[in-house]
Amino acid sequence: MSSRTLINALQRLRVVRLKPFDISTEDGRSKERYRRIALTALASASAKSITIATSFITVPLTLNYLGTERYGLWMTISSVIAMMTFADFGIGNGLMNAVAEAFGTDDKAAIKRHIANAMTVLLIIAGAILLLFFSAYPFIDWGGFFNVKSAVAAKESGPALAIFMVCFALGVPAGIVQRVQMGLQQGFASSIWQAAGSILGLILTLVVIYVKGGLALLVLALGSAPVVMLLLNSLVFFCFQRRDLAPDILHITVQGMKRILNRGVLFFILQIAVAVSYTSDNLIIAKLLGATFVAQYSVVSKLFEGLLMIQGLAITPLWPAYGEAKARNDSFWIIKTLHRSVLTTLAVIVPVAVIFVLLNKQIFGYWIGAKHVIPFSLVACYGVWFALKGVGATYSMFFNGMHIMRFQIILVVIFMITSITAKLYFVTLIGLPGLLIGLILSYLLTNLIPSICYVHRYHRI
Repeated sequence: MSSRTLINALQRLRVVRLKPFDISTEDGRSKERYRRIALTALASASAKSITIATSFITVPLTLNYLGTERYGLWMTISSVIAMMTFADFGIGNGLMNAVAEAFGTDDKAAIKRHIANAMTVLLIIAGAILLLFFSAYPFIDWGGFFNVKSAVAAKESGPALAIFMVCFALGVPAGIVQRVQMGLQQGFASSIWQAAGSILGLILTLVVIYVKGGLALLVLALGSAPVVMLLLNSLVFFCFQRRDLAPDILHITVQGMKRILNRGVLFFILQIAVAVSYTSDNLIIAKLLGATFVAQYSVVSKLFEGLLMIQGLAITPLWPAYGEAKARNDSFWIIKTLHRSVLTTLAVIVPVAVIFVLLNKQIFGYWIGAKHVIPFSLVACYGVWFALKGVGATYSMFFNGMHIMRFQIILVVIFMITSITAKLYFVTLIGLPGLLIGLILSYLLTNLIPSICYVHRYHRI
């Protein structure tokens, strides 16, 4: 490392402090953004490390306790719920952008209005989700829907999904506190609560395994823990830390709810396309290859996606920071920060992918046991997908923060169509690794390369 590079690195570390910078100047605002980003990233990465550690512990425990098919059923149910992350109609992300922009203009009254109206809409949505699901629940053969063979798995599929659905619906309005904290560039607080939820989930999982509970109780243990922590976070934040921002019924208006819905509609469309593109994998595998292959794919996914969670937490603070910088017309800071985030991601994620691929036998043998054989081709393909997805995430933060939504929607809709087509074709042709080959090819051509070209053009403008 050159002396100049070392000096630059040390200068950047100086922003990591508890005392805020003076934001009355442009340089002070820049340093304060980096300070908040750094604190949020460090706290989030530390908290998520705890979450990943608990996940790594629960995977072998639950895999060996449930068996391959019932574990595959669990992962498939998780995918169904993950595909419904768009169920808040994009209001969470729209609220975060609204809070970030109002924060950039120091408009506290606007923040309070946005929170009250968003909370009202999300409560209505949560109630509608539960009403629709339980109206249809008795008329569906859930064992056949998830393509499970054993009688035990078929019997457990319906109750397990119902419990997961209740936890998910409760989490929709409860999660509003995280969006507010992110919009205020205080994401480190929500990450600490998330880590606490992971620890609680691990403890409850160990209890369920100890008492030999079934799949439904395991789902309850892991599904309810994060919701409990979201509710506690909301209580502490709105009742003690920021009572001035607590949802107030006097701020709820039809016009206000329409405005928050309009803000979220583009995120809603984007979330639908992303959810279908990324979380359809387990459903495709279950339908074409069977639940056993879902378990195999999910274990590899857990290894790589755990680290992507850390990367995501490190770069997610950039989203509201971009939004606040945009409100202050600080274009130079925006472009400089984007370039730094891409280069840093490449420097970290590519070596990690190579290490995971080369040492996959040792890693999986130690983690889940030698009796579970993971094909090298599957791990190698996921390593490539892991690197591409990590780089693409840095561009997503830029687009989200700058509210460049229509371009993203066009790309993601094209990617959704091409990726599902490619996954179905390649899985049928060459088996499980083909799913990742389809993802890689479609992502490069329809998402990553166009994003790089767009940013290059934006920079020149």
